[in-house]
Amino acid sequence: MSLFKKSPWITQEVIDYLMSLPAIYQILYVVRINKDFSSPFPFRDNDGKMVANLYERNVIAIRIQYQEDGLFEDCGFGRLLDKSYIPYIKEKFEKLVAMYPSTQSNVKPKDLYMMQYTLRDSIERVTGVRGIFGDEKDVVIELNRLPFETRKRLAEFIMRLDDKCVPVSMNIIISGATDEEIGATADELALFEMEQA
Repeated sequence: MSLFKKSPWITQEVIDYLMSLPAIYQILYVVRINKDFSSPFPFRDNDGKMVANLYERNVIAIRIQYQEDGLFEDCGFGRLLDKSYIPYIKEKFEKLVAMYPSTQSNVKPKDLYMMQYTLRDSIERVTGVRGIFGDEKDVVIELNRLPFETRKRLAEFIMRLDDKCVPVSMNIIISGATDEEIGATADELALFEMEQA
C-alpha cells in the first residue's frame, strides 16, 4: 500500500469543458515518456466516453485535433490542469475551429470516417478514376496519366462541386520538371491561349 495518495492531473471543471467539445474533434492527453519522447493518448473514445487515466503521471499537454487526420493544437501546462486554464484552452480551440468547416451533425466520429471512405469509393467508381494512394480517404490523382476521356469525365464532375461540397484542390508540380516537360507544357499553354482568344 502506497503512503502517498495519487492526485489527478486535471480538475472536474476542465473535464466538463473538454467533454463538451464537439465530437468531430478528438481530445487527447500528451504524456512525457522520457526526455526525448512524448505520446498522445485518447481522452475520450469514438463514442464520446471519457477513457483518460486521471492519475497518469507526466501529463504535459491536452491536444485538440480536428477529426483523426487533421491539424491539432497542443495546450501545454506545467501543473494541475484546473479551471484557470480553460480560457487558454478555449483560445486554442477557437483557433482550430476557424480553420475547419463547422457542422451541426451529431454523427459519431467512427461513422463519419466510414462515410468518408464510402464517398471516396463512390467518387472512384462514378468517375472511373483510381487514386494513387488506395488506403487513404483523399483521392490523389495523377491527371496527365489518365486517358483523355477519363480526364474529361473527371473535370465535368469537379465542375459540379461548389463550396458546400468537399474541398478540391489541384497541384501543378513544376519543381523538378525537365526541359522537355517544360517545353511540352509551354506548347500546350500557347495552344490553349490561342483557342481561348
